[in-house]
Amino acid sequence: MKTTVFTRFLLLLLAFCMMLAVFASCAEEELDEALPEESSETEATEESTENPDYIEDLPDVNYAGYTFKMQLRDNDFFIKDMYVSSYAEAGSEVDRAVFARNEDVAERLGGIEYLMVRSSDSNNDTSLMSSILAGSCDFDLIINHGHSMTNYAQQAALENFYDLPYLDLTKHYWDQNLIADFAMKEQLYVLSGDISYLLLGHTDSMVFNKGLFDDLGLEYPYEDVVNNKWTFEVFSQLIKKSNSDVNSNGVMLPEDGDFMGYVTDKFCGPNNVLYSGGSKVSKNDGESFSLTLYTDRHVTILQKFFEMMEQDNCFIYTNWNYSTELVKFRNTFANGNVLFMDLRTYEIEDIIRAGMLDYGVVPWPKWDDSVDRYYSWVDAGCNMMGVPMGKTEERLEFISVVLEALCAEGSRSVMPMYYETILKLKLSQDPQSHEIMDMIKAGRVYDMASYWRSPVGMPGYSLVNWSGHNFTTWWETNRTPAENHVKELNDLFERLGNK
Repeated sequence: MKTTVFTRFLLLLLAFCMMLAVFASCAEEELDEALPEESSETEATEESTENPDYIEDLPDVNYAGYTFKMQLRDNDFFIKDMYVSSYAEAGSEVDRAVFARNEDVAERLGGIEYLMVRSSDSNNDTSLMSSILAGSCDFDLIINHGHSMTNYAQQAALENFYDLPYLDLTKHYWDQNLIADFAMKEQLYVLSGDISYLLLGHTDSMVFNKGLFDDLGLEYPYEDVVNNKWTFEVFSQLIKKSNSDVNSNGVMLPEDGDFMGYVTDKFCGPNNVLYSGGSKVSKNDGESFSLTLYTDRHVTILQKFFEMMEQDNCFIYTNWNYSTELVKFRNTFANGNVLFMDLRTYEIEDIIRAGMLDYGVVPWPKWDDSVDRYYSWVDAGCNMMGVPMGKTEERLEFISVVLEALCAEGSRSVMPMYYETILKLKLSQDPQSHEIMDMIKAGRVYDMASYWRSPVGMPGYSLVNWSGHNFTTWWETNRTPAENHVKELNDLFERLGNK
């Protein structure tokens, strides 16, 4: 039988496809050889599909026609942490991950819509308070500065997250350290987790200058970190190695080009050093809050920290202005003059923009070997969320489904992308980077006292400008108002629990 033109065409096409398969196989083998080991994003994705702790348990619902209405703080940086209006508006891979997360959840729930309204201020907004207390607030969620959200809570203006039926607050994607610090008698009014990647971004960490380490013949501190030997004593000895008055004017200033061992600002080091000792300003035992600040150990920690900062190669920036001092602060490290600097993790990008690429990331050191992990304070400027009081049972169910889905999906998709963008692509020479960032994440500290604006909520910050940095005299001055504040909080939770 004669072969038709069509048959010959099919045979040629088959042969061509077979050749393409061979070429593709060879190319894939060559690519595999050229690529590094499988990325942590892939590992995280695989883990998230296998580990039940990553998977939310939600009902099969269809909320077609529903709108999820949010008030977000008036700052694009913080808005994009939670909401990106369109793919075209996404300015980064992380933005695109947030947009995709929200769209995936919207489609899964039947095509819900999101309505985002800006608050009146970026940091200190409580503009919905009057409508909530009047019973006329139609917002489903408020997302704002930690202090703003606790202000709402102290006015009994927020729903208890334990009353949202489909939130599983035992899941790892809801920050368990935050819940342990803030939950009292099955009451929780302020919450966050992997629904916000900037929760990790606002966690204190530390960067070091690899070039200076190399010049000084020092080993990078990674091994000490991984082996749980990264202590304040080790850190203190390292920073003594970098000390040079470059311009010989007798004054050590990092922005003058002098080589410094350690530079910090009044929000980072002075606050975090207290938590590095493994305890907090306040304690929550599940039944009441209490102050645990004034102890012999804390006196020693703060005294030694400020003694270290008196060294001429250590410096604290105290005049904090985001348009001037922040630039100076970041550039001292970016210019290669500083061995160690601590900062909020998201501010690593500021260093990169300033031109510094040869750096590494470590957690804040433990105070000593007795501390069980590397503790890092989460600055209250992060995004915290609350649900306005007065919702119907049906609306609480809707809100809880949306939040649970967003947080779980954020853990599976947005957080790995944030890890990749901040760490892998910019610290790709460091195989330890992801493990170290996991340590920082696991050691996050919130502390009721700092978020609920206790008079002693940020002792290190307050002592920066206190006469002689004297912890005892500062404590005696603030002790009574601090104790009254704790009593007010305990009375609030008692009253709300009896409603």
